[in-house]
Amino acid sequence: MDDVIGFSVSSKQTSSYYFAPFSALAYANYLKSQGTDVLLIFDDLVEHYTKEMLIFNTVNQPFGPLNIVNELFASTGNYEKGSLTTIMVLFKMKRVYFNS
Repeated sequence: MDDVIGFSVSSKQTSSYYFAPFSALAYANYLKSQGTDVLLIFDDLVEHYTKEMLIFNTVNQPFGPLNIVNELFASTGNYEKGSLTTIMVLFKMKRVYFNS
């Protein structure tokens, strides 16, 4: 692997959290079209689902759950000039510490 590129959301603002995965996917598709083999790890689908639902409800639009998942499935695969592999994680794991 030559390059590692990370996308993260430092803001808790709903719109930023919603658009970050689409930006990452667009960049991954660009790299794929340039002949690069890309691995895209998408963390915390449940959190994205809640943010997406909030946005759609706020603007009174019909809710199509997990549009990003549909886009990920459509883009994943081997192509003439590269490939895109996706790993989707449902929940972000939280560390739990126990005092003894």
